[in-house]
Amino acid sequence: MHRPLLLAFSATLLSACVATTEEGSSSSTPISSSSEVSSAPASSSSVINNSSSSLPASSSSAASSSEQTLSFPVGDASRGRIYYTDNYKNEKLNCTGCHSDDGNGPVAIITAGKSSYNYSKDDLGDMPLAEYIYRYMPDPLAPGSCDEQCAADIAAYIDTWATQSSSSTPTLTYKGNICDDRVTYGARQLKLLTRDEYQNTIEDLVGIDFEISNSLPDDTYIHGFSNNVGASVTEVHVDSYLIAAEQIAAWSKARGFNGIVNCDNTTSEQCAAAFTQGFAKTAFRRPLNREEITAISSLFGEGFIDGDINNGIEMALTAVLSSPAFLYRSEQGIAVSQGEYDGSQYVFTGTTTELKATDLQHNFGEAGDLDGAWKVRSRDRQEAKLEKHLSYTGAGTLMEIKVKGTTIGGTVPKMTVAVNSFSHEVLVDWAEYRTIKVYFPGISGHHGTRIALDIRSQNYDESYLEVHTVTYGEAKLQENAPDLDAYALTPYEIATYLAYTYTGSTPDAALMAAAENSELDTEAQIAAQVGRLLESPRAKAHLGNFAAQWLGTDGALREAKDPAKYPELTEEIRQAMVQEVRELFTHVVLDDNQAIDQFFAADYTFANATLASYYGLTGANSNAFTKIDGGANRGGILTTGAFMTTYGNNDETSPIRRAGAVRERLLCQDIPPPPPGVVVDREAAAAELASLWEGGHITNRERYHELTKEGSCQACHKEIINPLGFGMEDFDTIGRHQDIDRNGLMVDASGELIGLSYAGDGASLSFYGAKELSHSLANLDSAKHCFAQNLFRFAMGTGHEVIDEDNEDLGALTEQEHADYSCSIDDITAAMIAADNNPKEILKQLGALKLVRYRKELNR
Repeated sequence: MHRPLLLAFSATLLSACVATTEEGSSSSTPISSSSEVSSAPASSSSVINNSSSSLPASSSSAASSSEQTLSFPVGDASRGRIYYTDNYKNEKLNCTGCHSDDGNGPVAIITAGKSSYNYSKDDLGDMPLAEYIYRYMPDPLAPGSCDEQCAADIAAYIDTWATQSSSSTPTLTYKGNICDDRVTYGARQLKLLTRDEYQNTIEDLVGIDFEISNSLPDDTYIHGFSNNVGASVTEVHVDSYLIAAEQIAAWSKARGFNGIVNCDNTTSEQCAAAFTQGFAKTAFRRPLNREEITAISSLFGEGFIDGDINNGIEMALTAVLSSPAFLYRSEQGIAVSQGEYDGSQYVFTGTTTELKATDLQHNFGEAGDLDGAWKVRSRDRQEAKLEKHLSYTGAGTLMEIKVKGTTIGGTVPKMTVAVNSFSHEVLVDWAEYRTIKVYFPGISGHHGTRIALDIRSQNYDESYLEVHTVTYGEAKLQENAPDLDAYALTPYEIATYLAYTYTGSTPDAALMAAAENSELDTEAQIAAQVGRLLESPRAKAHLGNFAAQWLGTDGALREAKDPAKYPELTEEIRQAMVQEVRELFTHVVLDDNQAIDQFFAADYTFANATLASYYGLTGANSNAFTKIDGGANRGGILTTGAFMTTYGNNDETSPIRRAGAVRERLLCQDIPPPPPGVVVDREAAAAELASLWEGGHITNRERYHELTKEGSCQACHKEIINPLGFGMEDFDTIGRHQDIDRNGLMVDASGELIGLSYAGDGASLSFYGAKELSHSLANLDSAKHCFAQNLFRFAMGTGHEVIDEDNEDLGALTEQEHADYSCSIDDITAAMIAADNNPKEILKQLGALKLVRYRKELNR
């Protein structure tokens, strides 16, 4: 095989992606689209004027002047929530110190009806809330941190509290349409396949029966999730992907390329066409563009195949599997704005008229592929056209034209649609029917309408334009249209997103067919596909991996334990523990009759015979995992052996690590870092306690209490860590339930979770033992919201507040991203809660988010 040629071929194709990832740009090699994307520009969405780390500058230096005349814009509650949460509920400004989270603190916010607030201050009288915030907050003596828009937005957010009942226990309240049905946007990006995605994809495409992904470079991780959206591509990547592709192609060749292409009794040209239109299209997850077809077809030439067409197939297969079009998941989209008179932003308002192409006058033509279609070709430098006089009402007219192009020799047909002085040009570089939209404003009367091959700039003698139907009627700009600088994912890109988000592999035939037939345009269509994908075996494995990465429970495979003290913790037990987490999670999220509550509050678990015996439970009698009763002490994620083993120390439990895991992973609460010098202080205290601990005179709870009782530690340990961690002492460091610790002393597993919505909110709940705590978490909306946050990060490759707190090189979110991601997470949480906490609902909503379908260019 001509390896130098393929190496150059792959290196050239990957070079654009190397530059892309190194420069932080989302641009890539052009990706052709061959199906309709209907999207529409409108006025730009409002953008928040501040970031989460700074306050908006006041627009007036006289904010404290009560004589100033002010005019406030309409407030946006979703932006106001971001302002309030990120800028005022913090240590620097601490609005909640006076008002609390629900407005009923020592200085209450008194609501007196929709958009009307009354403050009982003799020197103020009645004043709208927005003006009060603008003039006097956050400090009446030092106002000016919030401009008019900021104040109006916060007032709109606080207004939503009026419909909520106050409670001594703050909880999060989620309502539908938090994003107000506006268009939200994600980032244009390319995602290099992870190892698991690569392995799954190759298995599904080629049918290999061996591990190939372990030869690839390691994945990058974002907040614990394998996600190569920010992966740097090096020459090592190029070479490793080419070597893997060669191995796969050789394996397939030895099996007659079964399932790839059948070129028996065909010419090399026919074989090349079958390969590019079949396997290559499936591997690229979209139709190939002209350059790709030409490049791959050249590998079937006599100069390369040495008289054996199988050599051409092997080289083509290698080239495809080492191409960036295969290795990257594209979420680039195509521009919403397609130029003057582009009609994609318009919708019909009434009756429409449909004409077959054969109803129009035409020249230089022949019958097309479909009934009523007509194919025209320019000849002798004369314009080929379809035309007809049509009646226009004077209102704006939308025209939808179902069209495709045919090229011979590499030329591209340019279609011109013209009425009077209005004309719109489109390069028709797609080879299957696609509907384009053209909008002509304010034409009245009977006018000639022309659809023609434009021959002014190129020789189109070897190009055909095939038109099937023309539909026209009055139209208007659609509501909630995307911004002019937005991009809309193609149906093929949506199919790719859905496949990898829900199954971790390439789109199957049904999903590709849906993309080709424009059946991924509506939320209902997307939800139906998500429901179908979730029934596949791939979905169970993929979502199981999500749970393990979210919770970090695969750490049980690696967490060192003292073998002298815990010889019973075998590799077999470790493997069974991590599988238990996957089985529990996927049972809950894939069963239509389950609520997410059961992930926390189940009275059962999943085990095989080995793990059940280890736990002292009955009901499992083979190596297969089965649902069994958890008994008095097991049930819910916190009681799984993997959770307790992962967050335990080498020879003892770790209340600190367990409390941290619950807050950070299950409640999405941040724990402040330890103060300077705390490690040294703790080491000194530990040395003093060593004899008591090793001598069996104190429990681990007593030991950690003594270790953290000094003032420098108490800021976190008094409420945030110790009361929570101590309540999980009824499980040892290798995941077994215990009433008596290894020192022979009675375990005290009484605990308290202080801080339910966020650490420091003052609300609390008491519990005894890990199972009771796990069941208590099931009732917290904050736990459900955290689940949604992590699913969002898993799917999108970013958090809603930061991309990745551990990797600043990935850049920062824009204000618009922050607002859009936050309200979208609130929306999908609300949808799940409204559907009786069914987690399948959140999965369906996640696939249909507007910010999945609409993207913006962000150079970080």
